[in-house]
Amino acid sequence: MNIGIVFCGRCSSLMVDSGYDTPSTLKCSKCGNTKEFKVGHVNVEDEEINIHILLENARKNANL
Repeated sequence: MNIGIVFCGRCSSLMVDSGYDTPSTLKCSKCGNTKEFKVGHVNVEDEEINIHILLENARKNANL
């Protein structure tokens, strides 16, 4: 299974929401950014998912 995790491109936060009240489709709940985002792609093959390893690999893939 391939998963994409969205990070804020300014503060690297995971607290990104749909930004329904902004011109952007995304909005960082932590810093208010609506323009810069990065996506970390990870491939999960195991049935058990370690969320900490998943997020660490996604951060590396997103160059954060």
